[in-house]
Amino acid sequence: MVGDHWTDLPGDVPGDDDEEVTLRALADGAALVWGAALPADEGSGRAGLRCTLAAVPGGGYAPVLVVNHKVVDPRRGKGSSTATVTRLLDWAPAPDPTLRVRRHPADLDRLVHAWRLLEAVGHAASSPVGAVLGLGSARAGGARPRAGARPGRPHPRHETGGGAR
Repeated sequence: MVGDHWTDLPGDVPGDDDEEVTLRALADGAALVWGAALPADEGSGRAGLRCTLAAVPGGGYAPVLVVNHKVVDPRRGKGSSTATVTRLLDWAPAPDPTLRVRRHPADLDRLVHAWRLLEAVGHAASSPVGAVLGLGSARAGGARPRAGARPGRPHPRHETGGGAR
């Protein structure tokens, strides 16, 4: 535990059951679980996954991917999509008219996968939501992948909120 409501799982401690620690942190109401280990869902055939999990208003958690690429750029002109951003410890996605989205379909596929794993263990937010924290980011970009999307088969109508600053 790091602070009152922030759990950090480094993933490199021999003998630790990070999946069990993750599920305990979620049950205890941690606001943020960094390095969470979501267990595989044998019923759907989904492999387990490591990501960050952020508590959302109304209950449940949203997966947050930490990636090694930019997810937003400064917005130039009105033709580009406006990014939606949030802070991880104060989940409140809102449009930022100064930023535009850099689309990365693989990120959306991983978010859908992580959200479905959260759903399988009973800790998903009430609707599919997630975020991506990219290079140079102080805020994470929100995304609302549609329910029909499945990893490996991107849904043609993902609603993306973009990236982070």
